[in-house]
Amino acid sequence: MNAATDSLDLADSQVDRYVLFDVGTMRLATPLLSIREIVDPIPCQYVANPYPAFIGLANLRGQIIGVIDSGICFGEDPVEHDKSRKLIVFDGLDTKLGLLVSEVHASLAIKTESIVKEPMIETAIPKAALMGLVKLDRSIIPIVSLSELAKALPELGHAL
Repeated sequence: MNAATDSLDLADSQVDRYVLFDVGTMRLATPLLSIREIVDPIPCQYVANPYPAFIGLANLRGQIIGVIDSGICFGEDPVEHDKSRKLIVFDGLDTKLGLLVSEVHASLAIKTESIVKEPMIETAIPKAALMGLVKLDRSIIPIVSLSELAKALPELGHAL
């Protein structure tokens, strides 16, 4: 059984939309409604800070946003500079933030009952940011809260 819904059963189930994205070799999902926009990466100015995953500040149409490298967040190599990478802009902490990712895929409708909440697994994703797991085709996809990921910034990239 696939968690992605078809046009059948939608009336019988609670369904939410999620955006799939890649961080290096890892595929993740996040709730569509938590995303402000998805843009091509914009130039980023490094500012001294104690968090390895926080790579600097960027000017997004006149608004300064913090930029986080998702590769460093999850203990992988920094996101490569290629045409497929994107910046997922979301509300985090007291400001807008951008999560630099390797690639963004289409959004999917996923039945709420298909999500395994509070999975008992060890992962590089902070527990507070891990909303659950969902099986899509032959893959298990972690669902992450971007705002909770931003709150966990002090612990990301250090002990991974």
